[in-house]
Amino acid sequence: MNPVLKVSLTAVGIVAAGLPLLWLTAPPSREAQPTEQDVQETLQSVYATLRFSGTPQHIIIRYQGKTLAELSSPELSPQELLLQLPVENTIELEAEVCWSEASTGAQAFTITLEPIGKEARSETCWAEGEMHDVFVFTW
Repeated sequence: MNPVLKVSLTAVGIVAAGLPLLWLTAPPSREAQPTEQDVQETLQSVYATLRFSGTPQHIIIRYQGKTLAELSSPELSPQELLLQLPVENTIELEAEVCWSEASTGAQAFTITLEPIGKEARSETCWAEGEMHDVFVFTW
């Protein structure tokens, strides 16, 4: 057998055996981080209605620690808002409500969410004086 052909076949065999090793030991490719525009596209408009008894001094609604709405001394119930929330099947909103001293006894606070194209869901909590609660909505 020709020495050049022998060397060529040996080189091809080494390369053929080394390619899978190169592929297995290569560093993982980096996945693209979502841009702000991608995040904005995953948000949806959600109509929210806040109903309450008594006269709250303030109402704060948060999603994952981010304040979505803050109302000081709302007098009329219901209060309607348009929120931007992620497109998810379950949304957990934190609500903080503080009623005035004039409001005696347990007071009701209800949040109704109605994402566009989905049925409305409501959750109610009763509290005296001050309320910190999580409202879970599932579609």
